[in-house]
Amino acid sequence: MPKYGRAFIIIFCLMMMSAGAALADIKFTSDITRLGVGARPLGMGKMFTGLADDISALYLNPAGLGNLETAEFLSMSGKFVNQVNYITLAGALPAKFGTLGIGYSGAGLGFSTPVLNLVEIATGEYRVIPSSTESVTYDYNNYAMALGYGVMLRSNLSVGAAVKFFNEKISGSTGGSAFGYDVDLGVLFKPNTSLTLGLLGKSILPFDMGGKVVWDTGLEESIPGSLNFGASLKTSFLRQTTFGADYELNLDQPNIPGFWHAGVEWWPSDLLALRGGIDQDVVGNDAGTGLNIASNQTAGVSLKFSNFRFDYAYHRYNDISTNDTHYFSLAYAAPEPIPLEVLFPPDKYITHEVTVFVKGKSEDYRIKSIKVNGRDVELDKHGNFETEVSLMLGKNTIWIAGVDRT
Repeated sequence: MPKYGRAFIIIFCLMMMSAGAALADIKFTSDITRLGVGARPLGMGKMFTGLADDISALYLNPAGLGNLETAEFLSMSGKFVNQVNYITLAGALPAKFGTLGIGYSGAGLGFSTPVLNLVEIATGEYRVIPSSTESVTYDYNNYAMALGYGVMLRSNLSVGAAVKFFNEKISGSTGGSAFGYDVDLGVLFKPNTSLTLGLLGKSILPFDMGGKVVWDTGLEESIPGSLNFGASLKTSFLRQTTFGADYELNLDQPNIPGFWHAGVEWWPSDLLALRGGIDQDVVGNDAGTGLNIASNQTAGVSLKFSNFRFDYAYHRYNDISTNDTHYFSLAYAAPEPIPLEVLFPPDKYITHEVTVFVKGKSEDYRIKSIKVNGRDVELDKHGNFETEVSLMLGKNTIWIAGVDRT
């Protein structure tokens, strides 16, 4: 493993240990990136730590960015529990040194409350009375920006990280804005072509190192961290089916039990996918003194046309039908680049010379070198290559191969 690969694993372990430290008397804020990015993983019960094979990996396991072969873009919209408008935009661009990703998530809610009047009901005695005729309107907005990076260390191992910047704002109030940041770290390992294992440390930057949201009033709120273990299995059952599950363990709040995200994805054809899953979460119990696990049912469907994919997801929340939420995504994956193109000579070329110059180019960033008839040929910075090949009398075959670093 390269040195920077070992360093990443060491940093990951150290931050896991730090993130698990007790946070006495610390208040916790919400992390809107927990909602997920993309209707595809939401339709599978938000199971993605051990899959992470598209742009949604930016928030659900950034190590998956390192496995992307072409540029990808995603948009998603929905109305969370039919109250909060939610939108996501994300993009990823593979390059020679790894894959860069950027994402935006935003949630907003408007509400009105009666104006509060301070009334003196007796000498020196005051009471706050809500107005029956006047009201004031507030807007709550919660935004998150993410900058991600993923790289493949080996053909079966990739790592990634994402830095998230949070901004909250309540209009019409004094000190009603906040800013903060945190970090996600992920690892993805493929023992074979069917099985993938994933590990995600979500929001693991320790509170004392800046992993928090700070309000204008000086109030500091911690961002809840979690450790997610995931696995997925791709099979040829009924053509193409993927099964997977994640286990999420809360790092900062010991009273919150661990829970599961499990799902399945079936592609009966190249144009259609069907999904289903269970997305567990914690809710308060009827007594109001403890927490219960809620197993939220999810379902989804995809329609794929050329390089575009439309995703729809249905998500129940806490067995309350009025909270049922519908999410819609539009995803785009750029066409794969032409790995190798031979510019000269053309097929069935006839010459009376004893040698021929072979010229070509490669547009695939994964190709690090070229072999022509087994001999190494250099690529220039534009992906062009050229070499001279000796010929024998009669028919000659010239083999050209692109080689990645593994």
